[in-house]
Amino acid sequence: MNNVSNIFPISHKNCVYHDAEVQDIVNLLNTISKKSYLKVNECKSRLKCLKNNDPKAIILQENINSTLQKWSEHTKRIGVVPLGVFRCKIATEDNTYIWEYPNKKADLL
Repeated sequence: MNNVSNIFPISHKNCVYHDAEVQDIVNLLNTISKKSYLKVNECKSRLKCLKNNDPKAIILQENINSTLQKWSEHTKRIGVVPLGVFRCKIATEDNTYIWEYPNKKADLL
């Protein structure tokens, strides 16, 4: 337990962070997003090699959709708003930030 530095609220609606916490949130988002990003890109690469009516293509498309849905749910649970594919809005008391994978920092909106 000593290696846990921060505990973030789970399923906290209207969660507003402090500006000082934004970098910690970005680090968490990068961790959450990396596996999903790699999985989506792998499926997209395999999808390019298949014809649209191939049954394998339908399975790959479903895998992409499922992966993105799970990613979106994870981001919502930590209190950020998914804006698009691997792109989120982070609200703080004073500002709003936009983050997009694989950026290491969020941009002030």
